[in-house]
Amino acid sequence: MRFIILFLLLVPTASLAQDFAVSLDTDLNGDGLPDQARLTETPEGGTADLTILLGQPDGSLKQDVIAKSLVWVGGEGEKPQLFVDKNGVLEVFSIDRLKPRKSWTQSLTIAPHNGVFVLAGFSYDWFDAGTETIHICKGDLLSGHIESGQRAKGVTDIGVSEIDVKVVPIDVWVQSFPEECEPLSQ
Repeated sequence: MRFIILFLLLVPTASLAQDFAVSLDTDLNGDGLPDQARLTETPEGGTADLTILLGQPDGSLKQDVIAKSLVWVGGEGEKPQLFVDKNGVLEVFSIDRLKPRKSWTQSLTIAPHNGVFVLAGFSYDWFDAGTETIHICKGDLLSGHIESGQRAKGVTDIGVSEIDVKVVPIDVWVQSFPEECEPLSQ
């Protein structure tokens, strides 16, 4: 009986499969206190949750938001990353280069807006190996400014449009982009 219990304790289980996590410490909300953003792989694997913890005056961190399954978690060299851009805003970068026909990169800009963290912008580029075309889409959702187009055989064709966008908190955003881009259906 002791052997069976010891064996069960030593056998890895799927519920313990969370093997990817990354964090970034910086002031995310502009109050001068250090905050923390964390990406943690979901127990099912394949995606990561984003958790934002806000710094408190006593030095502790308090959870502010969790965006479930925000980004895809790929294999070696394809793990999502956290950055702070030149304006001090959080960027969540993810990549998929395993699909030789249609690989992609995505960057989500997450910023405080009216007291909540929102998807403030994005860039999504994908490569179609069949046509050797790079499709490009970038959006500033706070202003409604969208750039979309393609680059093929050294020629770039980018259009700019202004759209009416409803800015949503990052924890309720569903992986969708303005129809001017529609990168996921390409």
